[in-house]
Amino acid sequence: MDTANMVEYDERLNQFLRLNSFTVAVRFIQSWDELPPRTKRPLKDMDNRFTTCQAISMARRYGWVIALGRED
Repeated sequence: MDTANMVEYDERLNQFLRLNSFTVAVRFIQSWDELPPRTKRPLKDMDNRFTTCQAISMARRYGWVIALGRED
């Protein structure tokens, strides 16, 4: 699925469901080089460790792109 389709799906979800927060997508990557610019890594960028549910909540509430690794 390309980015243009994802944006369209996001707009439709927000239009029909009137969500109070951002929609969240999950992608599994093979290498850290695949991360988009401005991706936040909890331990590296925020000097903190997060559980998966905390990271998803932050992405949902603030619209951040967050990458989690084993050490995060």
